Formats: sequence, C-alpha cells, structure tokens
Amino acid sequence: MYKFKKGFTLSEVLITLAIIGVVAALTIPTLISSINASKFTTSLKKNLLILNSSLQINSAHNEMGASDPTIVDDATLAAWFITGSASGTTPTNLVVLQWTPGDNSVWLTDSTRLSFFDTGGGTGCATQSANSFDPTAPDACYVIVDTNGDKKPNAIATNAGVGAADVWILGITPNSIIPVILSAATTTVAALTDVNGNAMVPPYTQIGNGNRASYSVMTTGNT
Repeated sequence: MYKFKKGFTLSEVLITLAIIGVVAALTIPTLISSINASKFTTSLKKNLLILNSSLQINSAHNEMGASDPTIVDDATLAAWFITGSASGTTPTNLVVLQWTPGDNSVWLTDSTRLSFFDTGGGTGCATQSANSFDPTAPDACYVIVDTNGDKKPNAIATNAGVGAADVWILGITPNSIIPVILSAATTTVAALTDVNGNAMVPPYTQIGNGNRASYSVMTTGNT
C-alpha cells in the first residue's frame, strides 16, 4: 500500500502569505523610518562640523567671527559662510553644488541644503544661549539645515531620533554654530524655492517655540 505524504493546501499557503504580508506592512515602514532618522541625525552632526569649520576659518581672517558688521541680512550671512566675505561671490569655504550670490540658500555636493537667516541690525550675529535661543531677537542668526536637500519629507525635526524628519535649526553666534532650544518661533520660510527655482513641495513651515531637536541630538548621543 502506498503512503501519501500530506502537503499544504492552497488555502493554508494563501493564509501564510497573507500573515507575512501583514507583518511586513507593519514592520517595514518603521524600519525605514528608523534608518532615515539615523541618516538625518548623522548628516546634521556632519553639517554642524562643516559650518563651524567655515566660521573658524573666517574668524582667523577677520578676528571677530560672525559678529562681523558687514553681515546685515540673510544674503550677506550666507555669502560670509560660503565665500569668507559678506560681499564675496566665489565659494571657497563650502563645497557647493549650487549657489547664486544674493541668495540665502546653498546646496552642497552631498545634497544638503543650508538656508541662512539674519534678523538684521548691522552688527553681525549676536551672542545667544544654546538652551534659550530667540530667532526673532535683533541680530539673531541661524541656519536651517535640510539634510537631504529638496527631497521629501521636508519635515521639521522636533525630537532627536524620532521619526524621519530631515529639517533642523542651528543657531549662529559670533564664535560658533550651536544646536539650540528655541525660546520663540521662527518666521515661516515657505517662500523658499527648490534648486530648480520652483516652489518646494511640501514647503517648509514655521519652526515652533521650544523646538529642541538639534539640541537633543547633540546632548543625548542619538544617531
């Protein structure tokens, strides 16, 4: 008498595949978000070093750092970091993919977008505390770092290592670039365009009072 080995029925196979699909649907987005969060925070740290290096190079030349009185607005602040002079037109300090003199945004070769802001006052960047940084104060200087350029999600980071947010804020003081906790909200920066001159999709939004994302990354060791 022949003995037949029992196999799986079609319905059992389909049920198993359905279960695998549900598990994958639940876990893969979380895994991707975690990977992106790590990538974005690592890029933030790298850009913090790059910006501080540019500031220190300029400080060695003008002996006054970012308190340079030729820094009077967004565009001159950007030029100061990119070229070493508030009136410069040739990138020397940063490795630039695209920048137009007079624009406050620059795209680096690793796809990072840096957007510089200065509330004005004519005395360069003011001294502020990292844990109480007011982006609306006179001579307040800061830089918005989009770690993957114009690519989505263009989401404002609020907590270190939480979610896949790619947009961060760093404060600029006369002697250093600092991770910050905001004591007031920034103005909305939705008018910025992408590298091709088109409206960004989605646009940046206001960075709220109390935002501590960059500060948390640098003080908790999240990567």
